[in-house]
Amino acid sequence: MVLLKKLLNNLAFHSPAVLTEEEGKKHPKELEVLISLGVLKQDTFPQERWCPSCESESVPIQTISKERAYTLCTTNEEAARDYFDPQTLKQWQFNLPKFLELAAKELKIKDDIKNVVANDLWLIGTLQKDSRHFLVFYSRTNDINSHAAFFDAFKSPVRAFVIFTNTETPLINLNKAEAIVMPIADFVELKTKSLSWDTNTFQNHLLTAFRQVVFYPSNGDFVVLGKLLGTITPSSPEYFFAYTLWDNFNQPVSHESIFSYCKEQLGKQNDYTDTAQAFCNKMKSNVKKQIKNGVVDKVIASTKTPSGSNAYKMTNPR
Repeated sequence: MVLLKKLLNNLAFHSPAVLTEEEGKKHPKELEVLISLGVLKQDTFPQERWCPSCESESVPIQTISKERAYTLCTTNEEAARDYFDPQTLKQWQFNLPKFLELAAKELKIKDDIKNVVANDLWLIGTLQKDSRHFLVFYSRTNDINSHAAFFDAFKSPVRAFVIFTNTETPLINLNKAEAIVMPIADFVELKTKSLSWDTNTFQNHLLTAFRQVVFYPSNGDFVVLGKLLGTITPSSPEYFFAYTLWDNFNQPVSHESIFSYCKEQLGKQNDYTDTAQAFCNKMKSNVKKQIKNGVVDKVIASTKTPSGSNAYKMTNPR
């Protein structure tokens, strides 16, 4: 994926990003895929080139045929014509709208792509995940904080923004909305004949970034508002209780479903004398002993399922 990363890096500083024939030939398979997808389109041949004789000026290109052209130095009177193959000057231009179109299709972002800040910022569209809506943007430049006023004033009921960038970029500071910044190259890979988009990684990153509560299944860490408040012992009943709520973040999970899942994971189908509700209440009480911050009641809330069953849900603290 050398060519694509190079183009994205260049695009942060120059628009349009251009790839020379010489650079493309170093990675012929990547070049072929990007051309076939329409991500690269052939640019017009330059009308001038840097003088190879004096190396101090650009000189006009005189074309003789498709394979033969020359330039003539204007500062060295003794210099002869410098003949060359004009095909060596062939250039490919990065087709940004096409690239964003492919991203929108594969990441399930809906709407038409719009350039909302001339040549610098694009609105790709809207995305829905787990009852939340997000607006997805792409920033060509790395100075996304220069767009803070735009985002704060942007008229939309959706105030959660995802901003794709070309490279690692600091988080934008907003007053009237929440936003996360993602390098778009983190979710795309160049395959033999296409671009492969890692939708699962993208959506998991999306939800984790916007959640004020994060439970890490790998080690049981429980983080709220960026602070580690405690660790729930992996493979314990409390761990599986927390895991099933995390896996259904912001969605009600009935006591019966939680109880059934925990018994299945623990391999104990008949060892519990508790009712589902008693078991769930006990698990929440035990979690409160491990997360001694007073925040558990705010992030593990009592609620009802749509059918009216008693339930818990893990949610952002209110």
